[in-house]
Amino acid sequence: MRAALARSIMRALLLATACQALVAPRLQRVQPPRLQRAQPRCRAAAAVSMSAKVLPATYALSAAALAYKATAVATAPEAAVCVTTALLAAVDLGPTANAQLASAKRAMKATAPASAGAAKAKRQAALTWRKAVRIKIVGQVLGLASMAVGDVFQGAACTLAANLGFWFVGAGAARHDGDGVLTPVPPGLVRIIFCIDALICLGAYAASRAPPNSAERLLSAGFVVGGMLFGILEKLPKLFLPKAPPGAPEAAAN
Repeated sequence: MRAALARSIMRALLLATACQALVAPRLQRVQPPRLQRAQPRCRAAAAVSMSAKVLPATYALSAAALAYKATAVATAPEAAVCVTTALLAAVDLGPTANAQLASAKRAMKATAPASAGAAKAKRQAALTWRKAVRIKIVGQVLGLASMAVGDVFQGAACTLAANLGFWFVGAGAARHDGDGVLTPVPPGLVRIIFCIDALICLGAYAASRAPPNSAERLLSAGFVVGGMLFGILEKLPKLFLPKAPPGAPEAAAN
């Protein structure tokens, strides 16, 4: 009974986060002109603050649900994938999603609609970045929810596929830093990251199709766990190092 209630609460919170990423910006656009003029200038800052509270809670809850599920699944490969994904959601996926969503909102605020020239290119880059970030957040939220309440490996594949969609729609060329400034990722690096994510995603899908307790599932799950651990170990030092000053260059992130 408690487990069913926890799953229902998590689904509701995950759905609310997905709706916020997709719907909130549209609601702001369709507001009547009078209301738009009456709103304070700090509206964008308030929206970023709201996301900064909702997204971390969503990913933290997902991590907790996966940690709990690791104690209830039938096989060791499933438990290992649950544990590593929970850690990845806590130290990487959540903080990165939060930072990128804030970056996308700042990029949209810093650019105005334009019909030609460099201004149009900057606006289009901001739109592409926002779309890529939304796709990734919604895909990861749905994937983590699927892992927590359904098949572990299928959910992991969905979570990892969100990263593929992120890069596929042009996040590399349209990437913005934490201040909302256009900072593209080199195409060669994008291809490398995309291929790594694709391999891990295929590993999760292969594990979902393999018979339980088979060598194929064990090897595929081990590959997924290895990929998750790499992402965790890459992010751990950044949690304990001092943050870079504003305007400093940032590394590319999934």
